[in-house]
Amino acid sequence: MAQKKLREAAFFLAEMRKREGSSRLDTEEEFGYFFSAFLSAARSVSFILRKENPLTYEARRDEWLRSVESSTRVMVDFMRDQRNAALKEGTVAAEQDVDYVPMFRATGSSSRPHLPVIIQPWAFAEGATIGVARYVLNLGGVERPAVEACRDYLAALELLVDRFEA
Repeated sequence: MAQKKLREAAFFLAEMRKREGSSRLDTEEEFGYFFSAFLSAARSVSFILRKENPLTYEARRDEWLRSVESSTRVMVDFMRDQRNAALKEGTVAAEQDVDYVPMFRATGSSSRPHLPVIIQPWAFAEGATIGVARYVLNLGGVERPAVEACRDYLAALELLVDRFEA
C-alpha cells in the first residue's frame, strides 16, 4: 500500500511540474491544489508503514532519518508541517514567482518546448521575453524550487519504503 501512495504522490508531482515554467500565470491556485494533494499522499506513506509494521516502524524510521543528510531531515519536517497546515488551515507555503525568459522562434531552438510561440510582431524582437511561473518553498530560510524539493522528498520516502521491503 505504501508503494501505491508513492505513485499517487508522484502523480501529483507530475501535475505540479506541468504548471512549473508555464507562461500561464493564473495557475498558482491549481499548483496549490496539487501541492496539497502531493503532501497528503506523501505523508500517508509513513502512516501506512506505521500501521503495517507497528513493532518495527519507529526503529526503522529513526535508522532512515540518521542515514539521510541533515538537509533531508529539515525537508521531512518541513513537508510534515506543510501537510498539517494544508489539511488543518487550508494554506500551502508554495509561492509563485515570475521569471522572465527569452522568447524563441518556431524555427529556432527548442530548448524551452514548454513555452508557447506567440505570433505577434514584438515577440520576435531581439531581447523579447515572456513571464513564466516558478514556484518556491522556503525551507529553513533557504528558498528552493518547489518541484525540486518535492522530488527530493519523494526520493527520500522511497528510501524509507525500501527499508521496509528489504
